[in-house]
Amino acid sequence: MSDVQHSISQLQKMKGKSLTYIRGQNFFFWASYCIVLSYLPLYFHERGLNTKEIGFILAVGPFVSIFGQPFWGIIADRLNSIKRTILLLALCSTGLCIGVYMVNDFYPTFFLMALLMFFYLSIMPLNDSMNVKISVHHNVSYSFIRAWGSIGFGSASIGLGYLLIIIHLSQLIYVYIVFMALTFFFVYNSDEPTQKRKKFEGKEILHLLKNGKFLLFLIFVFIISIPHQLNLNLLTIYLSTLGASKQIIGLAWMTATIMEGLVFLMFGKILDRYKPLPLLVAASFLFALRWFLYFSISSPEVIAILQIFQAFTFTLFLSASVRYMTEIIPPKLRATGQGVFSAVFLGIAGVIGNMVGGWAMYSYGGAIVYKWAAVLSLIGGIYAFLYMSYVGKKAY
Repeated sequence: MSDVQHSISQLQKMKGKSLTYIRGQNFFFWASYCIVLSYLPLYFHERGLNTKEIGFILAVGPFVSIFGQPFWGIIADRLNSIKRTILLLALCSTGLCIGVYMVNDFYPTFFLMALLMFFYLSIMPLNDSMNVKISVHHNVSYSFIRAWGSIGFGSASIGLGYLLIIIHLSQLIYVYIVFMALTFFFVYNSDEPTQKRKKFEGKEILHLLKNGKFLLFLIFVFIISIPHQLNLNLLTIYLSTLGASKQIIGLAWMTATIMEGLVFLMFGKILDRYKPLPLLVAASFLFALRWFLYFSISSPEVIAILQIFQAFTFTLFLSASVRYMTEIIPPKLRATGQGVFSAVFLGIAGVIGNMVGGWAMYSYGGAIVYKWAAVLSLIGGIYAFLYMSYVGKKAY
């Protein structure tokens, strides 16, 4: 074997190893999120908290993430190391989640959830930034990497649904610890691409906040994200009120995430063919149709099947959004920009979705909540179309 062939072989091995670790990181982190998103609200419900109290507890996470996600994005940019930042957040998140499972009353739960989400939700934008960084470095599709997160979430959804036949909800904390330990392992062993650049200066963030396209884009993200976040956090309870078993709830999340993962795997080719803004318009109107069907149908089994819409709503929305932000945000501010995006997507929209949604579901029932979710998504679709027209033909 020549020196050139040997070098190529070594580079291919390094690429394969790097992609294996980032896939594992996505798989186990999003598997842990399945517990936090799908089963922690149900655990609170079984503990005796009502939907209004659960709505407030779930809303505190998005609220603190409004500050936490940009903060940790800035830290990662200053350190020029997403990897080290994620490792710290993973350790803190694990300890705090144990604390959440050890308390019973509303106020201690509320306080510990606030601390937990300050660290835990901040991993999400950093994880996406890492995905983008490695996908660019190795010339592979972002969606191909991100798909492993969906596969991890879906696998956990169906697996935990059957596991709960033999264990109690409170024992899921041990599964969470295992998932986070494996996340830590894959992050620790990952090879983050290094970038030589000028020293990060705080004033550069002002340039990002003065980016008109980015700010108008965030308004769209806010509108679309409210019903999406509401569904993420309250669907489990809504299905439960319709008489769904834990297995049906697990099936609902498995359907959403497995289909989401399959579309993510194929989405790189679609993004290469189409510009992101038309895809965001399409995602918005599909969201509206999805919530309308949830409002119209009262069968939990049918709604579980309709979770297939996740593949054509959230997947389109997230992939196109990440792609669009790479076009309008400078590379040195990507982690910060992703943090601001997530602060709106998960934080501000999450606070409103959880608090208002929890209150409305408690007062009027879940069907009315999804009716207004459909209306809001329709408004978001109209806004996205006008935004696309505003930024000019070069955007699409």
